Amino acid sequence: DWVGGAATSRELTPGFLYSNCSYVCSLFRPEIMRDLELPRFGLQVISYEGGAVFTRDGDYLANYRDHDAHRREFARFSRRDAEAYDRYSRDVTRQCRFIQP
Repeated sequence: DWVGGAATSRELTPGFLYSNCSYVCSLFRPEIMRDLELPRFGLQVISYEGGAVFTRDGDYLANYRDHDAHRREFARFSRRDAEAYDRYSRDVTRQCRFIQP
């Protein structure tokens, strides 16, 4: 339905264009952005600070960049999931040290 793949933008609501793959540029290593001089061509990476998922009953599950705030949000629904999030975060952080260039 959409021509352009990762290079396409869609209008989610009138006047608001969004790139489906805009998050990908935040995964670029800084050397790539520097070597290609991407900011010179208008690239501006805006950090993701959080979002929310809304439920049918009117509640929501917010997510935050800050670990403690995110954990507190999980705990609103499940203390067990909040504790699992701590373990998950530690495991992912430890694994990232092995794969970081």
